[in-house]
Amino acid sequence: AQAVPTPVAPRTAWPVRNWLPLTATLALALGTVVYATRLQTRVADLETRLEQAIAQASEADQAVADARRVSGELQSAMGVLAAPDLVRIDLAGQATAPAATARALWSRAQGMVFTASSLPPLPAGRVYQVWVVTEEAVVSAGLLMPDPTGGGSTFFSTAPDIPPPTAVAVTLEPAGGLPEPTGQFYLFGTPGAV
Repeated sequence: AQAVPTPVAPRTAWPVRNWLPLTATLALALGTVVYATRLQTRVADLETRLEQAIAQASEADQAVADARRVSGELQSAMGVLAAPDLVRIDLAGQATAPAATARALWSRAQGMVFTASSLPPLPAGRVYQVWVVTEEAVVSAGLLMPDPTGGGSTFFSTAPDIPPPTAVAVTLEPAGGLPEPTGQFYLFGTPGAV
């Protein structure tokens, strides 16, 4: 018995019209991937620019706040210098800081402008504290953080009902200051002529 061969259907190529949708779909997919990649790159770039703009705005806000603070201190200092009740107190360095000097310009109504120079560097966790010594009490005027050369100038707002100072002193105290002096005097002075 002879085997009868099974007829084989002739192979036909897909018509071009069947390849067109597949090609178009692949081209569309590739275009979408390229477009999405470009969008991701642009979004990342925009996010970086936004972060930089936010940082710059924050720095600008801080600069404006610092400028306002300095302006306020300068206006207050000018008020002290123009006050009719101005008292000048020159402070001399004590044994703990013999090269240090300072000047306090005080007005009961306007406050105090305090300028110091040649103070020793602050130890860690310590701060200079300025004191107004009156006949009744020793009152903290505020804290002083000198620059690296040991100098600095600041304005202290003092209570308008404070008695006239008999002296002004500077001590070294724990960071944050204390209600009463506990450290040695670094600077000390009594009122003199303006």
